[in-house]
Amino acid sequence: MALGSVEVGGRDRQFDTPDIPNTLNATLGESIQLRGYALDDSTPNTLHLMLVWQALDNPTTDYTVFVQVLNAAGQVIAQRDSQPQQGAAPTGSWATNEIILDTYTLDLPTTSESAPPHELIVGMYRPDTGERLPIHGTAANALIVTTFSP
Repeated sequence: MALGSVEVGGRDRQFDTPDIPNTLNATLGESIQLRGYALDDSTPNTLHLMLVWQALDNPTTDYTVFVQVLNAAGQVIAQRDSQPQQGAAPTGSWATNEIILDTYTLDLPTTSESAPPHELIVGMYRPDTGERLPIHGTAANALIVTTFSP
């Protein structure tokens, strides 16, 4: 008698650092590093962002990534929050030295509040408390990745 089936598997793990167009090497908290990013803004009013994370140790908490675009007044005009790889690679499952490629698409508004220049900021937070991970060596809890004018 068959009761059902169970498929056991996991994601492919990567430990070799890919070519990164923009390197950062910013440490968040104690065990996560943002190695760099690639940004494609060739589509009008849309940003395609790839973040390259590395586990410096085995994180014990599943953090949520936030990606925000701020206008010249510092207001959030576009935002995405998600666990890495849209939940397929929660930080609590990362192995030491593992590389995680994490992509986001943000649609930029075309209103007067969205006048450039813009800042793209990135960070992580605990979803249960909202507490952001500090950026090592700074007083900040978000990293300004780049400033741009679409």
